[in-house]
Amino acid sequence: FHKLDELAASLEPWVGLGRLHNVDEFVQRNCTNVSEWEANYSALKARRKESDKLPNVFKVDCVTVSLVPFKAALDDQYARVSGALAGSMKAAFEAQRAEVEAFVREARGALHLPPAPSYEQIFEARQARALLKERMRGAEDTLRELSEKSKLLSNAGGSSSAAPDLGPLRAEWDELDVSVEAFDGMVAALMADRKAGISERVAEGE
Repeated sequence: FHKLDELAASLEPWVGLGRLHNVDEFVQRNCTNVSEWEANYSALKARRKESDKLPNVFKVDCVTVSLVPFKAALDDQYARVSGALAGSMKAAFEAQRAEVEAFVREARGALHLPPAPSYEQIFEARQARALLKERMRGAEDTLRELSEKSKLLSNAGGSSSAAPDLGPLRAEWDELDVSVEAFDGMVAALMADRKAGISERVAEGE
């Protein structure tokens, strides 16, 4: 039985993930960015390839040990981990998408001026636009991360249908870009107009 004990000990490292009480919780705690999900997917893929090389049968002296049930359990283990990775990444994806969508709505609401605005109102709008520009950089980084997650989910799922659709959000972002450019142009024109008006009044008073 000593050789059988040695065989059991050699197979012990393969079942480490199976001992986790809650795979989903473990993945959520240890995967928080794209590089970590990507690294874990790669490690899982490599582990699967290695386990495929395990023989279906081991001969220990006069005893024949079938590893078919063991390999089936490994496949189930890998499937659960893969599902947990996909689930945690989709949850993170949806949270970030909601964050960017909320920002786009807020940004659109900030791009307005009252009719015949005063110089102070135009100046305040320009300041608000500068703050918005800083926040847009952060939202753009998040959108880029969403694209990376979408691509990884597509690769992990084996088809583009496995990835969430970012098309509508990208279209909204492009519309926001156009609106921001138009707003910048309007503010610049109003500022120039008000400055010209002030210069004329000063000249008339001299």
